[in-house]
Amino acid sequence: MSKMLFFLCICIVSFLHSETRGQNAVIVLAEQSTLPAEQEEGNSKLAELMREIEVNFSAVKDLLECSEYKEKHWKIILESAQNIREKTVLMSQNFSRPDDWTYQELLESIQIVSNNIVAITKKYNKKKATAEVKLQIKALRQTCAKCHKHVDNLLELEN
Repeated sequence: MSKMLFFLCICIVSFLHSETRGQNAVIVLAEQSTLPAEQEEGNSKLAELMREIEVNFSAVKDLLECSEYKEKHWKIILESAQNIREKTVLMSQNFSRPDDWTYQELLESIQIVSNNIVAITKKYNKKKATAEVKLQIKALRQTCAKCHKHVDNLLELEN
């Protein structure tokens, strides 16, 4: 079950770079699936969580190019970081992998970085906070990349 969950997880994440492609990939995977109904329901919940994390991360990542953030940008950053934190907490609770400490550690790191972003966005002096939040967004990107690489490596070992 965990191997199939990991495989599904990786497939979905790899296809989520553009929203349209990601939706088509989830549909194709669902059509080809021969999993029991209970397991399919769990995988679709995981896919939905991952899709929401990807959408929120993309919104924050797109703001890295801005030299100065306006109030609307800070609102997007705050809401996205809160959503990422919330979804990774749900992933940790509902789809934990106690036998894979690296995966668990990376999920926890994503939560920590998201918490840091939330804390920074609540600072009074937004001009000074811009550089700090950009560093945290880059840290989030690196942590996500490490997690994806880790899961890819696990799939290679299993095959």
